[in-house]
Amino acid sequence: MNQKFVNEWVKPGILGTIIMLAGIPITAWALNQPMRSVLTFAGLKNLWFAPVSAWTVVFAILAVGFVAFLYRNALARAEEEKAHVALLRDEAGIVQDQIKRILRDHQTELTALKSKEPKLHGVWIPTQTYWALGGHGNQPATQVVGWMDLTSSNTKENIILLAGYINGRRAKIFSNLTIKPGFVNKSQVFLFFWPPLEVKNGEPLETTIVVEDQFNRKYELPHQAFHSTAGQQQFPVPTDEPKLHLAWRFVGWCWTDVDEVMITGDGTLVLDNVKEDIMFTGVKVEGADVSDVFDGFTLKPSEPYFTGISVKFKGMKPKDDVPLKAKLTFVDLRGNKYPVDEHEFRLLEHPENFGGIPF
Repeated sequence: MNQKFVNEWVKPGILGTIIMLAGIPITAWALNQPMRSVLTFAGLKNLWFAPVSAWTVVFAILAVGFVAFLYRNALARAEEEKAHVALLRDEAGIVQDQIKRILRDHQTELTALKSKEPKLHGVWIPTQTYWALGGHGNQPATQVVGWMDLTSSNTKENIILLAGYINGRRAKIFSNLTIKPGFVNKSQVFLFFWPPLEVKNGEPLETTIVVEDQFNRKYELPHQAFHSTAGQQQFPVPTDEPKLHLAWRFVGWCWTDVDEVMITGDGTLVLDNVKEDIMFTGVKVEGADVSDVFDGFTLKPSEPYFTGISVKFKGMKPKDDVPLKAKLTFVDLRGNKYPVDEHEFRLLEHPENFGGIPF
């Protein structure tokens, strides 16, 4: 038999019957008759024609039975809902167990995959790890340098280290490191950070460097204390921009091809407002394209330097009877630019002596 039918109809019916049977002696008392006489035909007839007070008792009994029926029905529904909630809880528990099992399996798979990823192993050489104050152009910087023995595992390919991180700050490795598999590679990790790292002079820089390879994979190197170089001073921030001065002594221009011009001459250069030697590796000409290799030179701070300068370029078509005006900008090894004042160059009388085309 259906449990719902039993809870909602059979059990309330039994309860109502019990209440009705319990009402028999009450009815007999209301009619002032023996209880046995109430169950006879004559007793029922007397009940039919009983005064109002007797019917009141009967109706009260019926009302109590009806209320009891409703109450029992509500209890049955409450029990059913309780059982349904318990079922839902059991199902939710099963789902939670399944989710936990899936997450556990997923973590196991991740662990297995990570165990197969390339790994980097290294040992610092403590006597060859240090940090120092330096400069990037005219800006203060922190240099972090260290030699170490590096090797790899779980890979047969070269690992090329391109960048390093200290406390989340990224710096390009000064010279890319190639770690060959199956070998112990003696490598120098050289990082430039600007603005400088927050570390006091004379105190070691205790940190963990994280390096990044050509596939953007990251490897954590062993924790190391980089000692401070002795006697270093705080790098002063210049109040003025670097300034390059050029005083020409003998200058001129000539044609070296149908569309190529060369300016040449001797001059003295002075570089102010820098704290380190600057190596110049290129030159630009405003409004033209340089077409030849530039012979570089190095300038010391505020120290005069005399040299010969020749620059070939295309894009200008000067007239032979008009001085050529050109503005040069010199470029250093780091790409910083140093413009000089514009100058007039007159046509050379004997261009063949300077590698030019004769008249």
